[in-house]
Amino acid sequence: MSYYATVVLNRTDPQLRDGQTAQADVRTESRNGVLRVPNTAVRQEGGRSAVDVPGEDGAAVTRQFEAGLAGDQFTEVRSGLDDGQQVLLPQATVEASPGGPGGSGGPGGG
Repeated sequence: MSYYATVVLNRTDPQLRDGQTAQADVRTESRNGVLRVPNTAVRQEGGRSAVDVPGEDGAAVTRQFEAGLAGDQFTEVRSGLDDGQQVLLPQATVEASPGGPGGSGGPGGG
């Protein structure tokens, strides 16, 4: 996650100029040894966090869970999902079209 912030310094430094930019990593809290899921799988439904899991027949089933800390890549699972449970990631949909490298009917095609 990225945020823009304004930093106010209590002491001056002649090397610093008003309006300069900087990049910093700020860790507000972290936990080790917790159950977590990829952020790409998490969505919000009715104010709760939810993911898709495979159902009995293999079709996607929505499962709500209680989320904890969220970072750049993962969200902590406090309850609602089990350790080792599969979570489905969203799939990109790509439409094939004629042309382009290796295709026909367009520049470079045969």
